[in-house]
Amino acid sequence: DPDGSYASLRTRILPSVSVDFVNIGRKSEERAFDLGYKLGLGYNGYKLGTTDVPGISLHGMMVLSYPVSERFAVEAAGGLSFMFTSSDIHSTPKSQLGFFFGPQVQVQGRYLLHDRWSISILAETRALLGGTFKAYELSGVVRLGVGYQF
Repeated sequence: DPDGSYASLRTRILPSVSVDFVNIGRKSEERAFDLGYKLGLGYNGYKLGTTDVPGISLHGMMVLSYPVSERFAVEAAGGLSFMFTSSDIHSTPKSQLGFFFGPQVQVQGRYLLHDRWSISILAETRALLGGTFKAYELSGVVRLGVGYQF
């Protein structure tokens, strides 16, 4: 909140959707973890008074996956997130672009339902910076997901 619009911490429930491409290599006998990467595109809705402000995010992360059993895996991912919004997100100056970036961390549990389909629960947090590295947002999101393995 670089403009000082919000005096105290606020908890809000806002729409958030993410589509990710995940590539995790196969486990070798030498290590217990699988390594991979995740690239994604997301939508984050924001509310400024009565104005809805859409935010589009791009993220790239390295993934560390630990198969607990044949059907269940726990994953941790970390990387960078970039978010683009309209200039409405800033109260002053209005001409400032809505571009933010920062670290993002995720923890996920994934259960394989069938040969190719899985369900998951994911918790993530990210710290977005804007302008000249001014703190803008520290957010946490919990998502339920459906996965399909190609």
